[in-house]
Amino acid sequence: MVSLIPADVGKDDPSPETGLFLQYPDETIREVIDKKVADHPGKVIIEKTPAHFHKMDKIFRMYPDAKVVFVRRGAKATISSMLLNGTANGNPSTWNMNQCVLIYGAARRVWQTWKGDERVGAVFYEDLANVPELTVRGLFVWLGLDLEHVNDCIEANHRTPAYDVPGVLRKGTVDSWKEDLSEGQSELIDSIFEEEAAVA
Repeated sequence: MVSLIPADVGKDDPSPETGLFLQYPDETIREVIDKKVADHPGKVIIEKTPAHFHKMDKIFRMYPDAKVVFVRRGAKATISSMLLNGTANGNPSTWNMNQCVLIYGAARRVWQTWKGDERVGAVFYEDLANVPELTVRGLFVWLGLDLEHVNDCIEANHRTPAYDVPGVLRKGTVDSWKEDLSEGQSELIDSIFEEEAAVA
């Protein structure tokens, strides 16, 4: 597997997210991905920009055989994480509660729309954290990847990152939201989303 990185589209950015399908015309997207494929024959190309869920139609129009994996997580855990994004070093949050609710709701609606498509799969965030080998193995089977690389994938994910984006890489557990959200915030999210039905 090989990830697209910002340098592939001429961006000097430590984040591994390129925003390729959000920012560029079809011709540029094809040029970037074709070059990556040519440079890494036999590899699967990965792009992980979360906001690409807005561009599902475009992705499948350009690459009908592509597969999209949703990482599903409950409303409170996701919104808490979004609120904390950018605050780890004492900086103001990029998003407020209203924006986080809107983004989460949009992601949930896209998942509900596409979840029956055979090209669209999902894993739960908590499963990735708690039972990584079983979860990653199931994902590899669905993607048609060689199972001998499952452990390599898990080990790579646990290495110390080569870069640090303040506020994005935080220490915590899958249920840290219980301490991070105030009672009022928790009740507000409950009033907007029914947790059982709101896993995006």
